[in-house]
Amino acid sequence: QHIPLGSTSLAFVFDITGSMYDDLVQVIEGAAKILATTLARRDKPLYNYVLVPFHDPEIGPVTVTSDPDQFQRELRNLYVQ
Repeated sequence: QHIPLGSTSLAFVFDITGSMYDDLVQVIEGAAKILATTLARRDKPLYNYVLVPFHDPEIGPVTVTSDPDQFQRELRNLYVQ
């Protein structure tokens, strides 16, 4: 797959362990605001979006997509384990 020169990605890594129970909703809302801000910028669009949840020692499932709607759905589906 050809990646255009100068392409950028938006990536978030989230701790979804039980200790994040009180904070995860707030963190997801903050990430959604960052996503909205980057989507509003037309001068330098993002190539793809990466979401990496981890629950030590497990990582994933990792989402890598060029579809911001899919990324936002995956973001909203995160939950503390």
